[in-house]
Amino acid sequence: MTTVLDIYLDAVNYSQASKMIGEWAAHKEGRFVCAANTHMIMESHDVPLYKQIINSSDLVVPDGMPVVWMMRLKGQKDQRRVYGPTLMLHVLDLAACKKIPIGFYGGSPEVLGKLILKMQERDSKNYRSFMLLALLFVI
Repeated sequence: MTTVLDIYLDAVNYSQASKMIGEWAAHKEGRFVCAANTHMIMESHDVPLYKQIINSSDLVVPDGMPVVWMMRLKGQKDQRRVYGPTLMLHVLDLAACKKIPIGFYGGSPEVLGKLILKMQERDSKNYRSFMLLALLFVI
Protein backbone atom coordinates (compact mmCIF):
# COMPACT_ATOMS: atom_id res chain seq x y z
CA MET A 1 0.00 0.00 0.00
CA THR A 2 1.14 3.50 -0.89
CA THR A 3 -0.22 6.89 0.03
CA VAL A 4 -0.63 9.92 -2.21
CA LEU A 5 -1.79 13.05 -0.36
CA ASP A 6 -2.92 10.81 2.49
CA ILE A 7 -5.04 8.57 0.23
CA TYR A 8 -4.27 4.87 0.64
CA LEU A 9 -3.69 3.18 -2.72
CA ASP A 10 -3.34 -0.55 -3.26
CA ALA A 11 -0.46 -1.67 -5.47
CA VAL A 12 -2.44 -4.14 -7.59
CA ASN A 13 -2.97 -5.02 -11.22
CA TYR A 14 -6.17 -6.08 -13.00
CA SER A 15 -5.66 -9.74 -12.20
CA GLN A 16 -5.02 -9.17 -8.50
CA ALA A 17 -7.92 -6.73 -8.11
CA SER A 18 -10.33 -9.01 -9.98
CA LYS A 19 -9.27 -11.98 -7.88
CA MET A 20 -9.87 -10.05 -4.65
CA ILE A 21 -13.30 -8.91 -5.81
CA GLY A 22 -14.16 -12.44 -6.96
CA GLU A 23 -13.18 -13.90 -3.59
CA TRP A 24 -15.30 -11.35 -1.76
CA ALA A 25 -18.25 -12.18 -4.02
CA ALA A 26 -17.77 -15.93 -3.54
CA HIS A 27 -17.93 -15.40 0.23
CA LYS A 28 -20.92 -13.05 -0.16
CA GLU A 29 -18.98 -10.21 1.43
CA GLY A 30 -20.15 -6.66 0.79
CA ARG A 31 -17.10 -4.57 -0.05
CA PHE A 32 -16.31 -1.10 -1.38
CA VAL A 33 -13.88 -0.65 -4.28
CA CYS A 34 -12.69 2.77 -5.39
CA ALA A 35 -10.95 3.59 -8.68
CA ALA A 36 -9.03 6.73 -7.66
CA ASN A 37 -8.01 9.25 -10.27
CA THR A 38 -6.22 12.57 -9.80
CA HIS A 39 -9.44 14.56 -9.45
CA MET A 40 -10.63 12.32 -6.62
CA ILE A 41 -7.35 12.60 -4.77
CA MET A 42 -7.30 16.40 -5.10
CA GLU A 43 -10.95 16.62 -4.03
CA SER A 44 -10.17 14.47 -0.99
CA HIS A 45 -7.36 16.88 -0.13
CA ASP A 46 -9.93 19.69 0.07
CA VAL A 47 -12.80 17.73 1.64
CA PRO A 48 -11.77 15.66 4.69
CA LEU A 49 -15.01 13.62 4.71
CA TYR A 50 -14.36 12.59 1.10
CA LYS A 51 -10.85 11.48 2.08
CA GLN A 52 -12.31 9.45 4.93
CA ILE A 53 -14.77 7.75 2.55
CA ILE A 54 -12.05 6.82 0.04
CA ASN A 55 -9.74 5.58 2.79
CA SER A 56 -12.52 3.40 4.17
CA SER A 57 -12.60 1.48 0.88
CA ASP A 58 -11.59 -2.16 0.90
CA LEU A 59 -9.63 -1.67 -2.32
CA VAL A 60 -8.39 1.55 -3.94
CA VAL A 61 -6.90 1.13 -7.41
CA PRO A 62 -4.86 3.77 -9.27
CA ASP A 63 -7.16 4.93 -12.07
CA GLY A 64 -5.05 7.70 -13.53
CA MET A 65 -1.52 7.97 -14.85
CA PRO A 66 -0.51 10.84 -12.53
CA VAL A 67 -1.57 8.60 -9.63
CA VAL A 68 0.48 5.73 -11.07
CA TRP A 69 3.50 8.02 -11.53
CA MET A 70 3.29 9.11 -7.88
CA MET A 71 3.07 5.48 -6.76
CA ARG A 72 6.16 4.68 -8.84
CA LEU A 73 8.02 7.63 -7.31
CA LYS A 74 7.08 6.28 -3.88
CA GLY A 75 8.56 2.86 -4.58
CA GLN A 76 5.94 0.88 -6.54
CA LYS A 77 8.23 0.71 -9.59
CA ASP A 78 6.09 -1.77 -11.56
CA GLN A 79 2.72 -0.16 -10.86
CA ARG A 80 0.39 0.06 -13.84
CA ARG A 81 -2.87 1.91 -14.27
CA VAL A 82 -6.01 0.03 -13.21
CA TYR A 83 -8.65 1.91 -15.17
CA GLY A 84 -12.10 1.56 -13.57
CA PRO A 85 -14.09 0.67 -16.72
CA THR A 86 -11.49 -1.91 -17.74
CA LEU A 87 -11.48 -3.36 -14.22
CA MET A 88 -15.26 -3.67 -14.52
CA LEU A 89 -14.79 -5.75 -17.69
CA HIS A 90 -12.34 -8.02 -15.88
CA VAL A 91 -14.79 -8.46 -13.00
CA LEU A 92 -17.67 -9.12 -15.41
CA ASP A 93 -15.54 -11.75 -17.18
CA LEU A 94 -14.85 -13.43 -13.85
CA ALA A 95 -18.50 -13.23 -12.81
CA ALA A 96 -19.65 -14.73 -16.11
CA CYS A 97 -17.21 -17.64 -15.86
CA LYS A 98 -18.00 -18.37 -12.21
CA LYS A 99 -21.73 -17.64 -12.54
CA ILE A 100 -21.59 -14.93 -9.88
CA PRO A 101 -24.66 -12.69 -9.97
CA ILE A 102 -24.02 -9.02 -10.64
CA GLY A 103 -26.16 -6.09 -9.61
CA PHE A 104 -25.86 -2.52 -10.81
CA TYR A 105 -26.66 0.48 -8.66
CA GLY A 106 -27.81 3.69 -10.28
CA GLY A 107 -28.34 4.47 -13.92
CA SER A 108 -31.46 3.39 -15.76
CA PRO A 109 -32.86 0.36 -17.58
CA GLU A 110 -31.73 2.01 -20.84
CA VAL A 111 -28.12 2.22 -19.62
CA LEU A 112 -28.27 -1.41 -18.48
CA GLY A 113 -29.62 -2.41 -21.89
CA LYS A 114 -26.68 -0.68 -23.59
CA LEU A 115 -24.24 -2.43 -21.26
CA ILE A 116 -25.82 -5.80 -22.02
CA LEU A 117 -25.54 -5.19 -25.78
CA LYS A 118 -21.89 -4.15 -25.45
CA MET A 119 -21.08 -7.24 -23.43
CA GLN A 120 -22.87 -9.50 -25.92
CA GLU A 121 -20.78 -7.93 -28.70
CA ARG A 122 -17.76 -9.41 -26.96
CA ASP A 123 -19.14 -12.73 -28.30
CA SER A 124 -18.67 -14.90 -25.27
CA LYS A 125 -20.98 -17.82 -24.52
CA ASN A 126 -20.59 -16.98 -20.85
CA TYR A 127 -22.13 -13.56 -21.36
CA ARG A 128 -25.42 -14.87 -22.71
CA SER A 129 -26.38 -16.47 -19.40
CA PHE A 130 -24.71 -13.74 -17.35
CA MET A 131 -26.65 -10.97 -19.05
CA LEU A 132 -29.97 -12.68 -18.40
CA LEU A 133 -28.98 -13.00 -14.77
CA ALA A 134 -27.87 -9.36 -14.58
CA LEU A 135 -31.09 -8.17 -16.19
CA LEU A 136 -33.24 -10.17 -13.81
CA PHE A 137 -31.19 -9.02 -10.82
CA VAL A 138 -31.49 -5.31 -11.65
CA ILE A 139 -35.13 -5.18 -12.67
